[in-house]
Amino acid sequence: MKRLVKTVISFLMIFAFACAPAATGANTDSTAEATEAAAVTATPAPTTEPAPEPLGMAPIDLLGKGYNLFFDVVFPAGYTVYGAFFDSAQPKKGRNDLFALNLTAEGDRLEITRYCAELLGVTDEAMLAAYADAMTNDGYADITGTYAGKTAYAWLKQTDAGYESDQITDVEGCRIELAVDVTSEQAEQYRALVLANYSTAMLGDFADRFGEDTIRRDMLSIFVNVQKPDKTEVYVSHEVKDAVALLTEMTGTLQTSWYDEDTASFGLDYAMQRVKYSFDKENNIANVALSPNNNSAPAGKFKKSAVSFTSLGFTSYPNDGLCIYKEDQNHLEIAIAKPGWGHVEDWNFEFLGESNGCSLYMVYAEATGLFHIAVNKGDEGASAEYIVAENAFASDVYPDEETQKRLFSEAAGITEGDYRAAVFALFTDLVQDRFGMTWQELYALPIW
Repeated sequence: MKRLVKTVISFLMIFAFACAPAATGANTDSTAEATEAAAVTATPAPTTEPAPEPLGMAPIDLLGKGYNLFFDVVFPAGYTVYGAFFDSAQPKKGRNDLFALNLTAEGDRLEITRYCAELLGVTDEAMLAAYADAMTNDGYADITGTYAGKTAYAWLKQTDAGYESDQITDVEGCRIELAVDVTSEQAEQYRALVLANYSTAMLGDFADRFGEDTIRRDMLSIFVNVQKPDKTEVYVSHEVKDAVALLTEMTGTLQTSWYDEDTASFGLDYAMQRVKYSFDKENNIANVALSPNNNSAPAGKFKKSAVSFTSLGFTSYPNDGLCIYKEDQNHLEIAIAKPGWGHVEDWNFEFLGESNGCSLYMVYAEATGLFHIAVNKGDEGASAEYIVAENAFASDVYPDEETQKRLFSEAAGITEGDYRAAVFALFTDLVQDRFGMTWQELYALPIW
């Protein structure tokens, strides 16, 4: 637009002076200079490149853009990514720092082998035939090629459907590992991700012995499993002054979950996190494998809350998306299933109990804001709906008002008054007595 405006102005000035009476020489020269200056195109302002998006620091981000070097690959149908890892260089094995993607591939194994080879730039028919022969005769194939200008590898293993391995449920086809060497700059990004998911919070006073200055940055790795988050692990090694003495001191002080003297290793549990420490006595190295058990948040930031479901006696069932509190002797059970936990049912707070020979069932759904309250005795049952936002009961009655009043009054142990509120109070009072808080405050707690 600036160029267009300048051009129009220049044209109008030239046109005006062409039609004007003749001027003196001095004026003519100055007019020509002004016209020439106006015709000069303005130099565009320098543009700056947009700042790159910051990389995420949760384990699952390893599969996203910025870390996943195969992010833009559209794999054929039947290919499923189940994990990824960054592995520090292993000079003894002739391996550089690398990123790898883990997949299962369902289908014809020879077609899968050819696809992986071609993905890594292998087009020579003799080489393709050799890889196919290896898959046919040996059940696996090791492919070397290039990807994005760097040395890349594909390791394929024949699999059968339904076999439950430690890391994955196999398919009829192949298990694949696609790997590519990374640059030193990329390696630093991966190392930052590893350290963001590493914690020494479980060590108490021993944490100072495992400070940042003791970390071997050339020995950092991370593996992320999408289908089995409990298999996600970060690997960190520390240089220590005296591995033998430190091992003895730690196992004699900390509450270990297990200890193996022969392998100089032990385990610690810290809320949802599991940690394995193993000591290289000859080289004074402490190797740590930490399982964060949560792919969605940086494990390094995790700290146990002062008050949580688990601190109050709830048991966490992450695979079911539940936290459950039980008192079998009192026939009491409270279950929490918050949105986002992965629980398949449509309720979020469940209470099961007994009162005066009646069984109580109350269930809250955050989506509707309703508490369904049911009382049963023998073959009879009655229920009501409590609207949380209005602190009132809905007008619906089941099965009829007389039955509802009789059963609710018997459960609450009253002969007059609001029988529905009295039954609901059995729940709210119990929560207050057991946990020292309202049911809403209990529901708002974290798991750990």
